[in-house]
Amino acid sequence: RVDRPGARTARRDDLRGPVGLFLMGERERSPDPFVGGVALGRALAARPDEPLLLYLVGRNALQRGHVESGIEHLERALATGALPTERLARETLRQLAQGACATGNAALVERVRASVVGPGSPFHEGGRKDAVVSLLDRCKP
Repeated sequence: RVDRPGARTARRDDLRGPVGLFLMGERERSPDPFVGGVALGRALAARPDEPLLLYLVGRNALQRGHVESGIEHLERALATGALPTERLARETLRQLAQGACATGNAALVERVRASVVGPGSPFHEGGRKDAVVSLLDRCKP
């Protein structure tokens, strides 16, 4: 069994409840976006710099059309430098690329590009990295 840092974060008692409720629901109920969103909001109010919570709020805000709020939360998650896994860092950058394209934000396009292709990038050569760069190339304002 591989013990990943992200898994350790999700097992922390203070995050287990709200993150679990949001992603998996309750034992006898499926996830409810309203109930899970309230739980995430409360947890984020108590821990405003928690990267996993910032990522979840940002990703879901962006996916639901609240693009500016999504971008804000995703940028804050990335700025912590403490996303629990490289997979979450890659997904955060991919989501930010989508937000940058949706808003025509040239500065954000270039910041995301630099993070994707520059030193310390969580991306490996090819595949997902190429897809994000291609998206950024197509949406360049």
